[in-house]
Amino acid sequence: MPWTRDDAEHLSRRAGYGGSIDDVDRLYALGQAGAIDWLVNYDLVDDPTWLNDAAFPINASVDVYGSRVNLLYQFYTSTRPLHTKMLWYWHGHFTTSYLACEAFVFRQQMATYRANAMGNFGVFLQAVFKEAAMLFYLNGNNSNKSGPNENYAREVMELYTVGTGVFTEADVKAAARAFTGWGVSWPDASVRFDWNQWDNGPKTILGKTAAFNGDTLSAMLADRPETVKRLTYRLYKYFINETTFNWTELAGYGQKWTATDGDIRAVMTTILNGAMFWDPTSRWALLKTPLDFAFGLMKRFEIQVDRARMVEVLLGIGGIGYSPFDPVNVSGYRSSAMLTGTSAVLNRFQFASKLTIDWATDATIAKFFVGLIAPVAPAALVATVAAQMGCKPLAANTTLILTAYLGATPIADVDLIQKTREVAYLVACTSEYQLL
Repeated sequence: MPWTRDDAEHLSRRAGYGGSIDDVDRLYALGQAGAIDWLVNYDLVDDPTWLNDAAFPINASVDVYGSRVNLLYQFYTSTRPLHTKMLWYWHGHFTTSYLACEAFVFRQQMATYRANAMGNFGVFLQAVFKEAAMLFYLNGNNSNKSGPNENYAREVMELYTVGTGVFTEADVKAAARAFTGWGVSWPDASVRFDWNQWDNGPKTILGKTAAFNGDTLSAMLADRPETVKRLTYRLYKYFINETTFNWTELAGYGQKWTATDGDIRAVMTTILNGAMFWDPTSRWALLKTPLDFAFGLMKRFEIQVDRARMVEVLLGIGGIGYSPFDPVNVSGYRSSAMLTGTSAVLNRFQFASKLTIDWATDATIAKFFVGLIAPVAPAALVATVAAQMGCKPLAANTTLILTAYLGATPIADVDLIQKTREVAYLVACTSEYQLL
């Protein structure tokens, strides 16, 4: 199939958080192979925003938002789309909460996740339990051989690797012994290992007996076929489709995972080149998460942010259903399908109004009626704006409703900016725009 600009839009949305019209044009100009390579091999792309963890000053005594504002700003302004999306994915997989941890250790953890986001999964898993944020969040900080804590041991099997139905309570108890000995020292929040507090006895876990420690158990769990199957399935659902599955292709992702010993970059390259990623049944098959919705609009309308605006973005995403960096529980954030209640939907519309009506500049708005010469027929403006927004093609009834709003009179040049803003807002509120 020939590479089209619609393909570039699809890739931009799924392997990132979308982009401006110009961003998509640049991705399209690379060709399909070049665009995927640019996204996957992001190490060659400078990303200066991550060099500064304090883009906005923080007054800890009065600032209830803390460094979450700075961290969200880094996500928004990153020049590595897939890297950023993978960082969010792993934050939702290996879940901790900013509000449940010290801000400093949470930031340290995000740095670790960013470093491992497309690396070797086994190495990544070994790094996870040694993070101060995880030690705090799942009570591993004081787990010792005389009192092993089972929280992380349970979640590393149930949520992070093999999944339910594979392990027993005896496996959890034995795994808890393996993860003993780790703690956090203050005031620098450095992670330490105390050999004297590690249970060095033999442990039987998932049918294997050894003097497991955290590293060797993590390596064993990472290599389990249940882990490979479960994680490739989750990646498929996150990046391709939640309801339509090509089981042969999905098995191929597992084969790539095994052949590369858990190389996440290799698996993601296979996914983005796979037939199902590009299949028509996978287009518009996912519901935008609050982050997809917010960042997608912000990037498309080239929204410039200062600290005050970034606080509004943080609160706006929270109103849509995500409290950024504070997932509801250890299972992570709620699925998009769970965030379709009246309040969440109305908050989507209110946030869209802020971006399109209040914050977008006239210069950016002008890009959404490019090629049209006033007086402009209302139907032509609706079609052009929707296309420029990268929206799913509007249903006939949706088009009729939006066109009726504009009325029958052609739009004069003097009104074009304002009417384009209004149409952009209305498009952002359509059911079509909520799809990814």
